[in-house]
Formats: sequence, structure tokens, C-alpha cells
Amino acid sequence: MGNRKAADGQTIQGDCIFVNKWVYRFHEPKRGDLVVFKTEGIEKRQSEKFNIPDTQIYVKRLVGLPGERVSIRPPYVYINGKKLVEPKIFEIISGGGNGYEGFLGADFWGSEKSENKEIELGKDEFYVLGDNTRNSLDSRFFGPVKRESIIGKVAWIYWPPERRGIPE
Repeated sequence: MGNRKAADGQTIQGDCIFVNKWVYRFHEPKRGDLVVFKTEGIEKRQSEKFNIPDTQIYVKRLVGLPGERVSIRPPYVYINGKKLVEPKIFEIISGGGNGYEGFLGADFWGSEKSENKEIELGKDEFYVLGDNTRNSLDSRFFGPVKRESIIGKVAWIYWPPERRGIPE
């Protein structure tokens, strides 16, 4: 899933994953899923600061579902005005557990003020965030991801060995 930064600034080798491309043929993506999506079709893909090619494949956690209102008030994410704590991974990230820092707005990168800014998702749009929002290029920057851009769900981490298993 790409390299990531540890809390101490060290680079950690990214996970190697298996992706279930069939699961969303039987049901819609669920909040908390780690989804794999292509950047093609993301409207705000190109901006002054970021130029994301069409050919990129990203892995992010699905936070907001179609028709919902999403906002970030660090360290929490709010859905329709209510603090997001379920599934449990959202409470862990918001609480700073397992080396997470909570959810941050986009303004820490010098982007437009995003804290308390609310976005309403369309009928086929999803809001995705990286678990480590300090080092994640996600919906805070490029906006919602269309349903048609979602390839599948992360089913299994197979490398590195210490992280092997079904992701949280």
C-alpha cells in the first residue's frame, strides 16, 4: 500500500496486499473498509499543489457514504454532525492509539482551511481518508471518490510478515 511514515519520522515499507475485486458486486462499500481506487475520474485530481496522474491506484479508508455530510474537527471525523466512532478503528485513530495522531484537516499542509468545513456527498460519492492523515493525500485534497473509481476492498496483507492478516 505504499510507504508510510512512523510517528518518529522513520519510513516504513508499505504493505503488500490482496484485493477483493468481487465483493462490491454483491454489496456496496461499507464505512471503515480499506478501499482500492483509481484516480481516473476524480474531478479535483489536478490542483496547484498536486498533480495526480490518471494511472495512480490509492488505498484509503472509506469514511463517508453517499448522501452524508462529512467534516473534520481534529482529532475526530463527524458524519451528519455526529462524532464517528464505529467501526472501532475510527475510535482508535481519533484517540491516538497504535501510533495514530487522530484525524487532521487539510490546512496543516498549507491548503485551504478545511477544519469544520463540511462536504455533502452526492448519490455515488464516497469520502476517503488515510489512517495517518498527516501523510495522506486523500479526499481532503481531491474531494470525493466516485463509485465507478473503486476497484475493490483490501482483503489480506501478506507482506511484511509482522503485519500479515486481515486489516483492521
